[in-house]
Amino acid sequence: MLERRFDNVDRGVPHPSLQEARAVCRAKPVWGDLAKVYPFGEPLGVFPDGLDLQCVVPGMLQQWHRTTTGYWAGWVRYKIGGEYGGQPGAHWVGAYALDPRREGTTR
Repeated sequence: MLERRFDNVDRGVPHPSLQEARAVCRAKPVWGDLAKVYPFGEPLGVFPDGLDLQCVVPGMLQQWHRTTTGYWAGWVRYKIGGEYGGQPGAHWVGAYALDPRREGTTR
């Protein structure tokens, strides 16, 4: 569970101070696995100029919010298509697709 990796919370038991929504005091660097965010399945072919939604990208976690089913989602800002200048964006990403990142590291 991501809250465990970031906040040292016992597995499956959120920290008592966690509410349904929680702002991150300072944005935290994360890795976002786009293949988990966009699970398209088997490739239909090779399209070198296509948008790569199967890579892992660096992002900044802004806040957490609990879903209606009890899972955690993070509001993450990141850029898709970085090799071509990229398109910045932000949206909710399931905790299962996020990993902590040390600033300046590559994957």
